[in-house]
Amino acid sequence: MLGPQLAAEPVRVHHLEGVTFGFLTLQNSEGHVIADGYILVFQDIRGRNRSEGTFIMNRPPHQSPPDESTDTWDTIEWLVKNVPDNNGRAGLLGVSYPGWLVDQSMDAQVQAYINTNALPLFVDETMGTNELRLRFNDPLKDSRTPDIIVRPNYGTIYTTSTSKNAEHGGFGYSDTGVGLLVSNPSLGAKMIKTPVATSQVAPTVLRYLNMDPQSLNSVRAEKTQVLPGLGMDVQ
Repeated sequence: MLGPQLAAEPVRVHHLEGVTFGFLTLQNSEGHVIADGYILVFQDIRGRNRSEGTFIMNRPPHQSPPDESTDTWDTIEWLVKNVPDNNGRAGLLGVSYPGWLVDQSMDAQVQAYINTNALPLFVDETMGTNELRLRFNDPLKDSRTPDIIVRPNYGTIYTTSTSKNAEHGGFGYSDTGVGLLVSNPSLGAKMIKTPVATSQVAPTVLRYLNMDPQSLNSVRAEKTQVLPGLGMDVQ
């Protein structure tokens, strides 16, 4: 829940629990955000800790509700109507696995905000639903396609820690253009500079096991080839 930044008086922070859709609590580490006048609410994922429902790891998004994303919608709707001093505006934060839990319908607003603040956020490019449809399957219909992709400027690491020196990885060349090592007693040492994709590993392994790579649905649909230069790409 967002309160007015730089408000004349601090916005109260609410500690809520016992709500039917989960257990809400406040993390002490977010004091710097509270100091800016925001109302913060944290909610455990469905079926975890004191939240109700059944927890399913990596529940497929965009499936028939209810699921974690509809829980998010219910939470915001309840908070807007019941938490005093809120201005009706809500922001969502999901990092790593919790990124699946945010409201999918807000991707256009999120993309617009990031683009407007690209310089202070060190963002090079954002791709929302419309851009993703041009490169991948429709994120509203295919659970494998993310709702939004953000590519930071090269070398950006979002932390104030002095010990962290790497991120999960992204779409920069240093993240996607990495070496692939193939080891097998029948192979001699050599370097192959042909660009390949990690999706080619699975059909290559099947070919080595004398199994048909075409038995994989993804290989047939995407016409994935085995890795080149290993003596198996022409058969």
